[in-house]
Amino acid sequence: MRSGGGFPEVKAKDYWLEQVRLGRAFAAQDSVAGGVGTNGHLQLWNPPGSAVRVLVRMVSLGISVAGAAYLSLYNTAISIPDAQGVNLLSGGAAGVALLREEAVAGPLGTLLWAHQVPAVTPVWVQEPWICELAAGQGFMAVGDANVSLSASFWWLEV
Repeated sequence: MRSGGGFPEVKAKDYWLEQVRLGRAFAAQDSVAGGVGTNGHLQLWNPPGSAVRVLVRMVSLGISVAGAAYLSLYNTAISIPDAQGVNLLSGGAAGVALLREEAVAGPLGTLLWAHQVPAVTPVWVQEPWICELAAGQGFMAVGDANVSLSASFWWLEV
């Protein structure tokens, strides 16, 4: 892979547009309130037996008061199924992956990224690609204890 000149990013954007046009690109967002002593978790979950791989393109997240936010891998479905992704090809078929939410003490999963986040200021994480999830795997946004977390996910199902 070359560096400089924007090569990897341009190639990723072209691929993203192609996948949107093929009806394989999805987005979903949700919020979860972290209660006293609990961290809010929002998980993009690729269910077991799905027959697709989920390529996470980007995430935006924000918390209700200044503090830390995290991204992690967690391959156990958290408790509350919440939202199915919206196909970014208007009128396209429903996707397989979905968002799940839960508020529990402590951040779950294997930490990939941590960042100090100003209150109600969204943070965007968008490398050319963030991660790939096989069936039965999950990717999660986590907020600090005692704060509300909002996150939006964009992904492909291939």
